Order: sequence, then C-alpha cells, then structure tokens
Amino acid sequence: MLGIIVDAISVLIRHFVPKIIEKREIQELTVSAVCPLFNEEGTLEDGVRALACQTEPLKNIYLLDDCSTDGTEAIGRRIQEQYPGRVIYCRMSQNSGKGHNINKIVESAYFDLGDLVFVCDGDCVPLPDCIAELKRKFADKAVVAVTGLPFMIETGGLVNRFFCKGKIWQVNCMNFRKTAQVCRDSMGVLCGAVTLYDTRIVRKHPLPIRTASEDLDH
Repeated sequence: MLGIIVDAISVLIRHFVPKIIEKREIQELTVSAVCPLFNEEGTLEDGVRALACQTEPLKNIYLLDDCSTDGTEAIGRRIQEQYPGRVIYCRMSQNSGKGHNINKIVESAYFDLGDLVFVCDGDCVPLPDCIAELKRKFADKAVVAVTGLPFMIETGGLVNRFFCKGKIWQVNCMNFRKTAQVCRDSMGVLCGAVTLYDTRIVRKHPLPIRTASEDLDH
C-alpha cells in the first residue's frame, strides 16, 4: 500500500512539474526487429505479419529459433521466402537461451540492425503503431530503452478466462507502477516481451545470460 501511495504522489508531482528533457530528432532513426523463438508455431505467422505491417518501417526482421521441436522451423523458412530480403530466419546450432541468442545477433549483424532494435517474443503480436509509439520516447536523449506492455484476449473455458482476468489486472497495475517509476526517474524493470533498445547500448551492455529471466534482469 505504501508503494502505491508513493507512486500516486510521483505521478501527481510530475504532472504539475514537467521534466525538462534534451530533445533529439528521431525521424532518421532506423529500426530492425529481433524475435527470439522457441516452439512458436501457433503465433509466429501472425507476429511476423504484424511486424511487416508496422507504421514504422523496419530494415530487417530476424527470427532466432532456439532449436524448436515443433513446426517453428518450417514456418520460419517459409516466412523468409515470403519476405525475401526483409525476414532472416536463423536456427541456432544448440539451445542456448534467449539472452545468448539476442547478444549473438546484435554482435554479428550490428551494422545491419540500424539505430534501434525492437525485441519481440515470438508469441507476441504487436499493434500496427507499436514500434512508432515506442520510438517517440527516444526524442529524449537520455532514453536508451522503452518497454511496452501486453494485453490478453480472453479465450477458452471458464478457468482460462478467470486466469486471463487476473493477468489483465496484473498488467494494468504494472502499467501504473511503471508510469510512476518514470515520473521519479527510478530504475524500472523492462518487459522482456516487447522492448525497443538503442542498438549501441545492447552491444555495449549485452543481456546477462546467468538466469532464466535475463531480459527482465537487463
């Protein structure tokens, strides 16, 4: 409860005392997407289609398959053929984890990624203006990473809808708390599912690979 009170006060103070920022032009900043995959056959096509239709055009879309055991590989290779020169499917030689694979592609394809890199889990389907909205935040020179928040669609039976409602409540609460963290310039936890990074920062500070939640740690 004390944390919620502090958050509310932080939002109010920032509302009446706006933060002074050093602005930069963002029109020329280029973006590529990196999608870590593991057994994503059910959502991969929808996700890539959503990336290809973003209002913010992407230089490249990298699909990093961490040795999936379902139909992800076949779908990934087919998608690469559908979007020649835009989608690059990469199947890893061994299962190494999300953080390791992201670090590897940032290092090996650094000059092809562009100024910003959009990391999007394979089971996420971003809204058409998702990347454009995240990119707007980079108008502040101090910003090096911007996180998005997911929303869930209620499907299935009663039990599934019950858990989905609980997750929706959790996400809404996180949204408020993240807003408050920004208002008081405190360190916040990035949502690993959808994050837009300054490419230079990810190269300089690779994702830690010592834990199962390396993207959140980052």
